[in-house]
Amino acid sequence: MSLSSQSLSTTVLFNRFGEQPAARARGAEFARVHVFALLLAPAVVSVLPILIWGLPNGPDLASHLRFAQAFSDSLSQGNLYPAWQHLANSGFGDGSFRIYPPLIYYALSGVKLFGADWMLSFKLLVVATSAAGSFLAFYWLRGFASQSQALVGASLYCLAPFRVNELYQSAMLSQFAGAAFFLMALGVIERLAREDAPRTTVLRLQVLFGIAFGALIITHVPLAMMAALTMPLYAALRFEKRIRLRRFVALAAASAIGLCLSAFYLVNLIRELPLLKGAMIQPGQRFDYGANFALSTASHDQNSWYINLLFLATLALIIPAVLHLRVFLRSRSDKRPVMTILIVAVFTLLMATPASVPLWRVIPKLSSMEFPWRWLSASSILVSGLAGISLPLLWQQLQLCSAANQLVQSRRRFMLAAGTVLIVIVFSCAYPIRNALFVNRDSFTTMLQHSRTSSGLEEWLPRWTTLAAANRFAAQAAPQVSVPHRLASIQAWSPEMRQFTIGEGDKAVAQIRTFFYPYWELRTTAGQVLNTFADADGVLVADVPGGPQTIQMRFVHPPHQMLANILSVAGAAALAVMTLLTFRRKALPIPV
Repeated sequence: MSLSSQSLSTTVLFNRFGEQPAARARGAEFARVHVFALLLAPAVVSVLPILIWGLPNGPDLASHLRFAQAFSDSLSQGNLYPAWQHLANSGFGDGSFRIYPPLIYYALSGVKLFGADWMLSFKLLVVATSAAGSFLAFYWLRGFASQSQALVGASLYCLAPFRVNELYQSAMLSQFAGAAFFLMALGVIERLAREDAPRTTVLRLQVLFGIAFGALIITHVPLAMMAALTMPLYAALRFEKRIRLRRFVALAAASAIGLCLSAFYLVNLIRELPLLKGAMIQPGQRFDYGANFALSTASHDQNSWYINLLFLATLALIIPAVLHLRVFLRSRSDKRPVMTILIVAVFTLLMATPASVPLWRVIPKLSSMEFPWRWLSASSILVSGLAGISLPLLWQQLQLCSAANQLVQSRRRFMLAAGTVLIVIVFSCAYPIRNALFVNRDSFTTMLQHSRTSSGLEEWLPRWTTLAAANRFAAQAAPQVSVPHRLASIQAWSPEMRQFTIGEGDKAVAQIRTFFYPYWELRTTAGQVLNTFADADGVLVADVPGGPQTIQMRFVHPPHQMLANILSVAGAAALAVMTLLTFRRKALPIPV
């Protein structure tokens, strides 16, 4: 062989070997794009009717519209965490911002800031949260399952009956969005279950869990309560005994950081909930959890039949796992992940039924969740994962059968499992989606304007007023400031800062178009703090000195709010330090 031929051969071989890594990289990139598309498709399909026909008009939609507008207005005035819902009840306001989780309203206000109108902002939020649920369901399942199993589980979750119902029938946007953080926390626990996880990986997972738990609290408190009960059970079953204590300590530290992150909201909820009507309304009757179980004969709700259907449809998704259970138990594969999900899924399903009454009686604050059927939100996650794991295994078993009798049994199991899943998907389309009342753009605009100053829920009113008074004031055109025998003029009137001037006259009592709340402060330009109190209807009134007065009225942040802000900053700082520690080059293995 000549020298030139040898050189040519060497060049060809070099080019071939050089092209292989590039080809593998292109293949890996294509695979990632392929998975991304397969996860995005069911998420978009599940909300496609909303993109086409408009938002579903559920019971909570008007509240979300009122919240979003007031929250955005307050943010535009420079209030980083809006403290007073100033638009509700014809401008008299209410304390809903003090107790309602704010995260989705930050998201809506952020989208609106970039030029989108409110309808488009809501649609984008729905698409984003639906996609987040799909991607994070895949993230969770991929911690132990194959790619195909994780894809099937994520797709089924997008069309799970209760998941679809949250959007199309109830407008439970916060609960719908919060499920993504619940899934994220499950995914972190799955990865913490690996015994050989390096120290930097554990730190990174702690950061993710702290973010997920904190974000879940400021998105939907009942779902956060479910997480607080299910995550320890899930972790206890999932962790091997040799690492269980160590991993529980890691999770406890991450949970504490999550609590600190959410403290700016959570402390207000705990401290100020007694300042609102809340449980004062028909105590022991209006929010009786015992009347809101699925499959309960004690329910007086005319829609209880529909809750029962949702429960049964959710329960049906566990059938594929039950059909595969006997074969699975005989196999040599690791049974811990699937058995963990199965046990926790059964627990969440039982929590939605009267069988869990003893737990509702003894677990502190659990009864404040009010509606036990909310547990179907957590159940939907777990049973969808079980179905996603089981269906590919049943199909694989069918393909591997050789004996005639085994083939018949395997085909029967697979057809029953696939048929059950198909029925559940058809139910999701036929009931929650098909029966939704969609609001088109014109109707949405009218609803947006009407909801802006509409009455809020009675439980959000300050405890000094009544729903009857709020409804009566809504029909009146009362001035913003009224002082007997004295003129009043308004210089500024923003959500948390107002200024007005009262003309010459004797000492009098001024009535402000705002419901009384103890953190409103009125101060004259001379520095005198005025005495404020609630009148018989719960309206804010103040003793005004004689003579002309310029008065500044502002919402004062109480001491517990300052403490809460410090805790949130401390939580963020802890996460920042932990994140920096994960960038160390050498990953030290954790001894087991």
